[in-house]
Amino acid sequence: MSFTSLNDVLGKLGFEPEDKPKTEEEILKERREYAEWQCKSSNELCGELNKEDGYDCKLCLNRGYSVEPRLRGKFYENVFIPCKCESIRKTMRALKRSGLSDLAVDYRFDNFVVTESWQKAMLDTAKAYLEASDERWLFMGGNTGSGKTHLCTAVAVALLEQGKEVKYMLWRDEVNRLKALVSEGRYADEIKYYKHVDVLYIDDLFKTGKGEGQKLQRPTSADINLAFEILNSRAVKKLPTIISSESTLTELIAIDDAIAGRIKQRCGVYNVNVARDPSKNFRLK
Repeated sequence: MSFTSLNDVLGKLGFEPEDKPKTEEEILKERREYAEWQCKSSNELCGELNKEDGYDCKLCLNRGYSVEPRLRGKFYENVFIPCKCESIRKTMRALKRSGLSDLAVDYRFDNFVVTESWQKAMLDTAKAYLEASDERWLFMGGNTGSGKTHLCTAVAVALLEQGKEVKYMLWRDEVNRLKALVSEGRYADEIKYYKHVDVLYIDDLFKTGKGEGQKLQRPTSADINLAFEILNSRAVKKLPTIISSESTLTELIAIDDAIAGRIKQRCGVYNVNVARDPSKNFRLK
């Protein structure tokens, strides 16, 4: 028996030589195991996205991504995969920008209480509006405490979740802020956003408080002009607009028929007017 090398001798005796070249399969396995170890180490790290938006994700530990090994030719590379929480965080950031983040917690479709037929009509109208053309408006006016803001907020949040940019405008606060900007020369730039945003939600349009005899006070001419400027622009552009008000459409006609006419025309059937009745104020119950 003849041997050509020491490796032949060791091989005949059942020993694997130390310098035996690795097969491509073995090399690939080692590379995969190393890549998996790197990914595992990365995926165990905690991120801090929850500090920005308040959402705690158990999948990505608030990094916003996971890392997976992917084979590219004869090598593995670590690929960053966006976490499923990305869409949730996007919505929450949009909520914060819109000004609806606080309201959205309490005002949802699933916790709107329906015990009367007029409440069911409100809920049905709100839900039907979501199925309507993007060009339509939604109006809910009338008795305070009847759930108008609740449903309008639920609609606005649903549109946010569909990817639309929504701006929440609490009328009495924003109208005063915008009027103050006139003297600063920044009014035109600010008002432009309300005219062009995907969806504008005006809450408590023309809310002025009550005067003598508990009657709603008439808005100032400056308030009426500002409302017309925003709503007329949005009506022309056919941009969806959500409006709640303590005034019914009939009462809005008495304030300004041009504004009321545009609201009625753009809403079509998607308008609700709750008759004044102390029993319909659920904040008092």
